[in-house]
Amino acid sequence: MRLGRTLALLLATWGPLARAEPRPTLDDFYDRTRSRTEGFDRCLGHCDGQTLAAFLIGAQVADPTTDAVQRATAYGGRFGIDLGVFFGRYDVARTKLWADFLRVAQQNETVTDLAWKNTWFWSASDPDHEGLHLSFDSMLAKRSELEPSDLAELQLVPYQSADVELEAAPIGPKVDKDTSLALPVGAATRLRWSESGATLERRQSFSGALAFRGFLKQVRHHYQLDALRVKRTAWEVRGGDATAWSVSAGYQRLSPDVDWLQIWLLAGYAWNSGQNSQRGFLAQLGAETRFPFESGELELGPAYEAHFVLDQRTAHFERVHEVRLYYRQRWGVVRWGLAYQGVALEDLAKLHALTPELGVRLLGLDLGLRYRFAVVRDDRFPGMPENRFNAMLDFVF
Repeated sequence: MRLGRTLALLLATWGPLARAEPRPTLDDFYDRTRSRTEGFDRCLGHCDGQTLAAFLIGAQVADPTTDAVQRATAYGGRFGIDLGVFFGRYDVARTKLWADFLRVAQQNETVTDLAWKNTWFWSASDPDHEGLHLSFDSMLAKRSELEPSDLAELQLVPYQSADVELEAAPIGPKVDKDTSLALPVGAATRLRWSESGATLERRQSFSGALAFRGFLKQVRHHYQLDALRVKRTAWEVRGGDATAWSVSAGYQRLSPDVDWLQIWLLAGYAWNSGQNSQRGFLAQLGAETRFPFESGELELGPAYEAHFVLDQRTAHFERVHEVRLYYRQRWGVVRWGLAYQGVALEDLAKLHALTPELGVRLLGLDLGLRYRFAVVRDDRFPGMPENRFNAMLDFVF
């Protein structure tokens, strides 16, 4: 059972690190606490509850496709670092660095996915008392090959990005034994630019909320219910300037009493103004479930998002619906799974991506195989990914 728990932790903790995050950006005031404290108690590197140090070295073979690279076999390496420290019961600092490199020898081109993510959380008092919570998150990323998630943001060319997010949350009196009144106020900024150096997007967001926040059962991250959140966002893109206002409410995380279930339920309404005007509902719904059994584990994860995205070329807002589903199962040292992602841009395009994967862990090495089948309905998005094969051999220590 110890080997099974260790393998499950490896997949949960190092899956995003090893293959880069599907969308290299911050979570925009929502859901930032969900991975902040994972891995400090059980890991494949060094972890003792207070500190964490884990490293990944790997190799891969794939057939990437970008604007500059036609489909061809490419070889490369994979590297990852995950370092963290608790400097109080709930105060934590963590940094993650990961990189994927693929060399296409036939065309003398290199495909890279790089990202460096930092997170920091500090509480000025014990969570059971009034005080102040401060948090900081940043992300630097470079993406040479587009992913299906980029279509959901109308990102059509390879890019580099820098995201920074700050939040201060005054904590007021308790409303029950575990939860206190909170007034989180945050600011976020994003800069994206193309590989040639041209600015693609500047975005600034400001948010304030009336919320209820608590550290239930002495867990080391907080749960939060937003009773009301108001947010303003301003863009500068190639097509012009744009602004948006939104109001929302909902749970950032639910089910603290059920170890195998996590749920997030967020809904709201947005008013958008650019070269056109759009308004309508927003939603962020999802769940993560894990069912352990004697020789393995089963994971299921549905998610749905409805929002608006700004076209960098025209400064027009478009309605986006995105559905994600995944199924993963482990039996001893073998794992397999299937993931689906569907993106619908109203009046523009639709994308369906299906990705089966198979893996095995032997002698300290993880061998994984993955193949993505993607279909894009609209020819105006020639840079979107098509079928893609990827084989990886990783060593985590």
